[in-house]
Amino acid sequence: MTWVDLGFGVFGDLLKRGHVPNTKIFNSLVDGLCSEKRVSEAAMMFDRMSLMGCQPNVVSYNALIKGLCSTGNMGLAMELHQKMATLGGCCKPDVVTYSTIIDYLCKEGAVNKALKLIDEMTHAGVAPNVCTYTSIIHGHSTLGHWKEAVTIFKEMVDQGCSPDVVTFNILMDSLCKHQKTAEAHKLLDLMNERGEKPDLISYAILVQGYCHESRLVDARKVFDSMSSKGLSPNCHAYSALINGFVKNQKMDEAMELFKKMQQQGLKPNVVTYRTLLDGLCHLGRVEDVGSLLDEMVAQGIHPNVITYSSIICGFGRLRKWKEAFQFLNEMIEQGIHPDIVTLSSLIDFICKEGKI
Repeated sequence: MTWVDLGFGVFGDLLKRGHVPNTKIFNSLVDGLCSEKRVSEAAMMFDRMSLMGCQPNVVSYNALIKGLCSTGNMGLAMELHQKMATLGGCCKPDVVTYSTIIDYLCKEGAVNKALKLIDEMTHAGVAPNVCTYTSIIHGHSTLGHWKEAVTIFKEMVDQGCSPDVVTFNILMDSLCKHQKTAEAHKLLDLMNERGEKPDLISYAILVQGYCHESRLVDARKVFDSMSSKGLSPNCHAYSALINGFVKNQKMDEAMELFKKMQQQGLKPNVVTYRTLLDGLCHLGRVEDVGSLLDEMVAQGIHPNVITYSSIICGFGRLRKWKEAFQFLNEMIEQGIHPDIVTLSSLIDFICKEGKI
């Protein structure tokens, strides 16, 4: 039984005692049902309000609109929004109404529709807030439109709306993915200037960005600066820098950082191990691959099909057939079935080598 079900128990008891539930009670039930994706029941409860002489208000509509959006019923959510605009009064759409719909439109990639809705809300005298702008920036970023994301960010600041750490992180990540990590770094500085404290994600984004641009010195500087800001690098930050070292053939530095990570009490995840295994395979360090796999298992992290495929393909590229088939057999013995990618790659390498 959920809290919503318990709420309905209290609701039923109120009715038995002859009490008329108020708008706040109905709103809580509608919101609760929507949070559990029970949107059809929420819609029935919404309709029941009027029948019981309790008129829905903007909070009621917002709760149901959020439920509809979260279950992919954008058409119905838009219809409800239009109904609110027609009714006006206590049902007039507010910043929450607009921001909710805009957020879900952007998540669906319909940024142009979201922008039209921003124009509509502005003309209706409803000012966009940080959530509204952040949704648009995220929508543009997801589509790879970093220039448009920057434009919205500037508009946001010009309108006197202060970006929060989430806004900054989304835009920084977008810039880094387009090899503009230096520009993203300026945003980190701007964040500090505006009194908005960067978090672990902010720094990890920059570390990853600099690594992708092979600017390892800059990546290391950002990584090391975290401690001076009172932040301890997490698994994601370590893994990003380790990946940078591996991709730039600096395995000794990667392994050193890996050991430091463990000394700090952080537990590497399967991605961290796979990154290191890729690097060791690329260098043909068979014994080190075996040792790292053993350590991985000892830590309770079992290699999956992707891990083994990476190792097998790595040795295949180096024409180390004995080692490749050794790990293929180990994979099968562990009850992990090779996928089509593993087998296709292995067959391709063997054919190119003229073994068939």
